[in-house]
Parts: sequence; structure tokens; C-alpha cells
Amino acid sequence: MLTLQIHNDGTGNNELGNYDCYVAINRHCLGKGKVEGFAKSQGYVKLLRLAITAIAEDKAMADALAEYYLVALEEEL
Repeated sequence: MLTLQIHNDGTGNNELGNYDCYVAINRHCLGKGKVEGFAKSQGYVKLLRLAITAIAEDKAMADALAEYYLVALEEEL
């Protein structure tokens, strides 16, 4: 199973957050990254896009991951 984890690292404040981001398949980490100074008012979809960009090694990978997760989110909603 492909999973994306976005964890608030607790170092931000009420307006801005800092996040550790990981993508894994069957518990094997494929990549990790960091989103710092994210304005929480921008919402979770923007955070998701930034997390994917921080994790991805290249733009093609970022686009593919974003498409996968955003399509899944639309199906859930």
C-alpha cells in the first residue's frame, strides 16, 4: 500500500506549521521531505501539494504523486 504521512513537528504556532513528510510502500520509505513555515489558513490541499513536492525527487514524480492523492481525495469527498 502506498502511504503519504504528513506530521506536524510541533515547532510552529497557531498560524504557521512545520511538517515532516514521508511516502512509503508497505512500510518501506521511498522518500522524505520537510515543509516549513506553512500558513495553515491555506488548507490541507495546498499542504498536500507542498508535501509531495518536498518528497519527490523530480517534477514528474511530484506530478504523479499529486495526481494519485488528489484523485483519491476527490473520490472520498
